[in-house]
Order: sequence, then C-alpha cells, then structure tokens
Amino acid sequence: MWTSDTIQARLKAYENELPLFMRDYHLPGLSIAITNRHEVLYAKAYGARQLANNLPNTVETLHGIGSVSKSFTCVAVLQLAEQGKLSLEDPIKHYLDVSVDRDAHTPIRLRHLMSHTSGIPDLGIALVSIGRYLLNVEPFIPLSSDEDLFRYVNAAHECVLFPPGEKYFYFNGGFTLLSKIIEKVAGKTFSTYLRDHILTPLDMPQTCLDEAEVTSCTNIATGYHVQEGKAMPTTQMTDPYSQGAGGVISSVMEMSNYLRCYLNQGRSPTGPLLQPHTLAQMFVMQPGTENSYALFGPSGYGLGWGIMTNFLGQRVYQHGGSTLVSGAMARLVPDQDLGIIVLGNNGKAPIGLVAFALLTLLFGKNPHDVLPFFITKSKFALFTGEYRTHSGLTSAKVFAQGGMLYLETTSKVFGTSTFPLIPTDPLITANAFYTYEYGARTAVEFFVDPANKMPVHFKFERALFTKQ
Repeated sequence: MWTSDTIQARLKAYENELPLFMRDYHLPGLSIAITNRHEVLYAKAYGARQLANNLPNTVETLHGIGSVSKSFTCVAVLQLAEQGKLSLEDPIKHYLDVSVDRDAHTPIRLRHLMSHTSGIPDLGIALVSIGRYLLNVEPFIPLSSDEDLFRYVNAAHECVLFPPGEKYFYFNGGFTLLSKIIEKVAGKTFSTYLRDHILTPLDMPQTCLDEAEVTSCTNIATGYHVQEGKAMPTTQMTDPYSQGAGGVISSVMEMSNYLRCYLNQGRSPTGPLLQPHTLAQMFVMQPGTENSYALFGPSGYGLGWGIMTNFLGQRVYQHGGSTLVSGAMARLVPDQDLGIIVLGNNGKAPIGLVAFALLTLLFGKNPHDVLPFFITKSKFALFTGEYRTHSGLTSAKVFAQGGMLYLETTSKVFGTSTFPLIPTDPLITANAFYTYEYGARTAVEFFVDPANKMPVHFKFERALFTKQ
C-alpha cells in the first residue's frame, strides 16, 4: 500500500517547515522514521545531536524516549504472564512491600498500574529523577533504594481517594513498581530482562538503559534544557528508578524495529515476542480511562499505549515521552500498516505535533486545515494585539498564554481587568468567545474583514474595540 516514493512525495513540502518548527521550539535535533510491517519507508534527521561541536543528528542517533518506555515494561509483564509466572490480576502487594489499598476487597493489581488506574496520583517520582540526574536541582526526596521507593509510595496512602479502576491518574511510579516486580519474578535486572527478551529479539543492539552502556555510546544525543534562549547540555536519563517509566534510550531506526513487531501482531525476526491475543490486550481501553473531551473521538489508555478512536477516520495508538531534555512520540495505525517514531533532544518541544502533521499528510490532508493546533494557532495570531475604542478612553490587549487567549482591558477611569477568553467551540470557527466571572458569562465576538483579514474588531459589553 505504502511506498517510499509515495511517502516522500506527500511529505516533501512539510520537510521545509521542520527547520522553522525546530527554531520556534528550540529543538537542536530531530529524527523521524516511518515504517510498515516489512521495512522502514522513510527516515530523516535534522539538526545537531550536540551543539558545542555541531555534531550532526542522524537516524541512528540515540535519544531518550521517555514514557514511550512504558510499553516496553508492559510487554515484559505480558511475556511473564504468558509464561504463567504472574497474572495481571495479581495484587501488587503479593510481590512488593507496598500497601496503599483502600480496603482488603479492592486491591491494586498489576493491570491497574499498567493502565494508570491504580488510584495513586502522581507522586513526583519522575521529577525527583529529572532534578537529581539532569538539572542539578535536588528535591531531597529519598529515592535511592527499593526500600526508599516503597516507603515513599506507602506514605501517600491518604492521597488514594478512589478505588482502583475508577479514575485515571498518570502515575510514573506505577511503572517503577512494575519494573521491580519484573526483576523479582524474572530474577534479573530490569535492563537485562529487556535486553534478553525484547531488544535482542528485535535487533535493537544500540538501545540501552544503564549508565555504563550510555557512557560507551558515541552516537548519542546530548539532552538540552532550554530556558530563556539558553540551551544547557545534560546527559540522558539513566536513573534506575526511572527505567520502567521512561528509561529507554534508542534511535528512530531501532524503534522502527519495535513498532514493526506490533504491526506484525507480536512477531519478531526470531519468533513471537507475544502471542497476538496477548498483544491485543494492550490496545483495549481500560475502565476509568476514557476521555470524552478529546479532540479525535473518545480517547483513553490501554496497557502502555494511549488510544485515539477517530483521528481522521482512523484508530491510532500512541505514546509520547519527555525527560525534559529529550522527547519522543510513537504512533501506530495498524489498519493503514503504519508506524511513526519522532525523537528530539529537547523534551519541552511539542514533538507530537510533528507526528500528527506527518500522519495528516499521509492521509492526504493539509495539517493547517484540519489539525486543531494549527487552526487555533492561526486564529490566535489573527486576534492577538493592541486594541482601543473610538475615543481612546479604553484600550485592550489580547494575548496568548499557555494555549489560551486572554483579554486585558485598561480604562483611564476604571483601571485594568484581565479575563480568560473561552471559545464557544474548540476550533473557534465562529470567532466567538466569552469571559467568565463568578458564574456570569459575557460574550466577546471578533469581526474580521474577509477580504484582507484586517482590520480586526471585537465587541465586548457595550464597547467596540479596533486593532491598532
């Protein structure tokens, strides 16, 4: 169905936009690969893996994949389940000295950790690792041994307000606990287990987790923490207590091997990694995870993979990852025989947008016409600016912050007030917003000259404001 020529033709124009994306989001290096179940059809790299010496980023360059690692952890658990060494329905306290169950009748089970439905909220374990290992920011939370980890989780008992399976709380620490269960059941370290049972069968020799392996790699990206235009170089994440949640370091070429395993229903070049019926469990939306407000149909979480039910008519499985200094997005579209992996060395950059744009182009549509980010960003650019009323007694500023628009009005008599502008529809098709104040809503309507898109006016309460 897909050929290298077809993909190259559809993506050619977008390739010219990527350098501007990298500039705007301070992304030193970006790598992309697209595969089907047989082979890599497209692979490109941009920018630098290391800025100091301007070393080029390549499709073989290793980047931290962050939380995309969670699917590796789930594969490992499912392998052990197939072997009868554990069950997804086992309570976690059968394996670890962890007990934050609300009552004896509703224990937290392995399945709940794998789907972020344990009821345990985020405890900041990843933040401790990022601060300590990457940013030289020390939170002084003791997480240097298994005993430290278990004590820290057990101390959060009062934060567990809901029974397992009811609420979705993205909990990195749950995957750290899963990695410890894997170690106990398999009798080897988590990284060794992945090497023996996942990475080697999938021909991923450079993919690694341990500090010793990372240190010996020559083609590995420097991670960057970008603040106020300054790119501060760091190492990649190698904290053992982050491995199960976000510790895999890989390239787009080797990650393509991993994605092909899914497109081939669990088969690796050396035999089945998982049986098809076992693998299929990863893509079943788990109770308590559904999000009805998602942009592309109801979304949710399976086991180590997020689920979008209707992205331009397709069911898409995805997972993003960020260690703050590296970022990743993996997407699978089994019905189209497609897998996409995007990696970069600044975890704050919205790498997922690149993967969305690539898929949109492959489906024959223009991202600027159909993707909410591009549509709303264009609207924001049109509306933001300085305004004033006819008399000039009242001025206004419309500005964007944190993915929303805000209105600030300044009157020479009444002073300054600031309101969030809440759109009446997510894609702002009607150019209509409202402000919200103690239960009261007030309409804000923008008027745009359809001929030249300027000037822009907006009506708020009794006043008409004109863009300056």
